[in-house]
Amino acid sequence: MKSQLASGIDSQILFVLPELPSIIRYYDEFTDELRSIQNPKSEDVWTISKYGSSQYFDFTVFQEQFRPLIKYWCSYQLQTYSIGTVSKRIGNLQRTPDADISLLVSSSSTNVRLNWQSLLAKGYSASVMDSLKSILHLFCKFNLAGWSQYYSEFLSTLPLPTVDKYVSVRTGDVFLSVDEEAVLVAHFDALSQKIQNKTQVVSDTDLRDAAILVCSFQFGLRPMQIGMLQMRDVRIWNDIDGTLPSVHLTFKMVKQRSRTTALPLTRKIKHDWSPLFVELYERARRKGLAGTDRIFQIDSAGAASQIIITATGILLPVSRSATELRHTAAQRLVDAGASQEELAEFMGHSDIDTGLVYYQTSPNQAERVNRALGISAIYQQVSKIAHDRFISHEELSELKGDQQIGGAPHGIPIAGIGGCSSGQPLCPSNPVTACYGCRKFMPISDAEVHKRVLADFRGVVSFFAEASRGDHNSPAYLQLKRTLSSVQSIISEIEEGRQLTSITEHL
Repeated sequence: MKSQLASGIDSQILFVLPELPSIIRYYDEFTDELRSIQNPKSEDVWTISKYGSSQYFDFTVFQEQFRPLIKYWCSYQLQTYSIGTVSKRIGNLQRTPDADISLLVSSSSTNVRLNWQSLLAKGYSASVMDSLKSILHLFCKFNLAGWSQYYSEFLSTLPLPTVDKYVSVRTGDVFLSVDEEAVLVAHFDALSQKIQNKTQVVSDTDLRDAAILVCSFQFGLRPMQIGMLQMRDVRIWNDIDGTLPSVHLTFKMVKQRSRTTALPLTRKIKHDWSPLFVELYERARRKGLAGTDRIFQIDSAGAASQIIITATGILLPVSRSATELRHTAAQRLVDAGASQEELAEFMGHSDIDTGLVYYQTSPNQAERVNRALGISAIYQQVSKIAHDRFISHEELSELKGDQQIGGAPHGIPIAGIGGCSSGQPLCPSNPVTACYGCRKFMPISDAEVHKRVLADFRGVVSFFAEASRGDHNSPAYLQLKRTLSSVQSIISEIEEGRQLTSITEHL
C-alpha cells in the first residue's frame, strides 16, 4: 500500500511516500530502553518519552495534506537521531507556517536555492532552517519528489544563519563568580560536617539535593547523567587509617553520535564531601534500593534540572542552571592548565575541538594570578558576602576570648579582624581564612585592618602561584583565592558605608 501526498499548495506535484510501519520504535536514552509508538498512521498525536518525561507530538497543527509527510519524516528522525534533537526539530516545524513548508517541499534542485533565500529573508533562526533542511535530506535519502542521494552534498551548500552558540561563554555570563562558588563549597562543607558529627539531622530531600548539586558543580554533568546514576554505579572504599572514605561514581556519556562511543565516566567525589554520598547510599540501601535502582530516585532529567535550579536559588542571589554549572566547571579546569584531551574526557566530548571556546576565553598566566590577587579588572565589582554584622574596636574587646578571632595562617599572625558569634573552638574550618565569607563572622568596622590582611594574603598567593607553576586547582590555592575575594568584599562594604554616611551628613 502507498499513500499519495500533494507536495505543495500552489504547485500540485504528487509523489509517493512509503507506508508508515504499524509500530515505530525509538531509543529512550534516560531509561536505556526501546520505546514504541502504536498505530502511528491513524494517531494524529504521538506520546513520546523524552528523558523520562512524556511529550506529545501533535500533527493536527499541520494542514491535512502535510501530515503524512511530517509523520514519515518524524518516524525516520526518531530512528536516526536522539529524542532531544527530534523534539527540537518538530517543535520548529510546528511553529513554521504551512505556506513556507509548502514552498520548501515543492522545491526542485533547480529552484531550491532561490526558495531557500526567500526563507532566509524571513529571519528564521539557524535551528528552524536546519529543521526545514532535514526534510530535503529525507527526500534525498529515499529518492522522493525528484530528489536523490546524489544531491545530499549539494544540500550542505545551502547556508544557515550565522549563530554563535558560545556567545554567553565568550562574554562570561554563564560563569559563576568566585563568591558564588565559595557559597556552594561552604554549603557542601557544612552539610558534610553535620553528617559526620551526627549532631543535626539532615533530611532525605536536603541530602539528595546537595548530592545532585555536587555532581553538577564538581563534574559539570548534565541533568540526564545525574538522574541516570544507579546504585551499582556507586563505589565506596573505607581507608584503613580511619579517614573519610573514598567515593567513586560512574556516569554514562550522553549526546553521542553513536552509542558505541558512549564510554563510562568514572569520577571521584572530593574527599571532604564523601560523607554526603556515603550517607545517601546507606539510606537508599535501607529503603531496599540496589542494582539498577536510581540512587536519587527521580524519574526524569527535567526533575534533576529543576532541583539544581531550586537549590542554587536558595543558596545564591540568583538561581543557576546545570548548564551554567557545567560551563563553570569546564572553565575552572581550563584555567588550571588542563589540556584539550583532559577537558574532552572531563566533559564527555567525543571531539576534542568542542571545548576550544574555553581556551579562547581563558586568561593567561599573568591574568590568572591577578584574578586570584583580586586586582583583575574582572573583579573590580565585588558582590557582598554573608556575615553577621560589623562591630567596633570597643565591642571586639568586650567579647569573650574564644570569640575573638586570631591565628597565624601560612605563618602570618592575624588578630583583631573581628569576632565569631559561636566561638573559634567550635569552628570545624580553618580559622581566619575561613572566617571571611562565614555567616557567623562579625568583621571589625575598620577597613585598614582588612586591607593589611589583604596585602599579607596577596603575598601568600603570589608564592603559591610561583611554587605551583600554573597549577591553580589545589585546595589551598583555591581557598586563598576565595578568601581574597571575601576580604575585598568586606572592605568595599565598609567604604561604601562611609560614603553613604558622608553624603547623608552633607544633606
